[in-house]
Amino acid sequence: MALNQWSIPSNSGRYHVQFEVTHCDETGDFEYAVELCGMYVDPDRSLASSTGAAKIFQIRLYSVPICRLASEELLDRLQQWLDKYDPFVVALATGPTHKMELEVAPRDDLLTSTDKPALTILHNAAYCRFEVYFVVDPTCILQAAEQLQQVLANHPS
Repeated sequence: MALNQWSIPSNSGRYHVQFEVTHCDETGDFEYAVELCGMYVDPDRSLASSTGAAKIFQIRLYSVPICRLASEELLDRLQQWLDKYDPFVVALATGPTHKMELEVAPRDDLLTSTDKPALTILHNAAYCRFEVYFVVDPTCILQAAEQLQQVLANHPS
């Protein structure tokens, strides 16, 4: 993965969220393109794909402003989660017209546990509001933490 992007996959490998740096200003604040993608696997392979896999959603946000402090807080919380499995929420985008939160915590409406929580992305902007969630595990969180750490090191403030 390039030093200007990081991602969090689901533990099944069928879902992911990817953050790609499109701009970094002189203070180290970021503008990201954010992509959320989900696949459906048809066990009967009756879909057009020979693998039986088809995209069920692909959402791409071309401009999500995320300040460096929020990115650093997220990295800290991901690393802490690996030690303690404590649920958390980080407000990534907090502007007056654009909000994005990332949560790692068990959910009642999904088969999750303390060590296999849901990752939830809640996005709210003018005329566009959605929530995407999927199950993650320590390897997913570790991958995200390592990649985010590389992005922050590659774009010093």
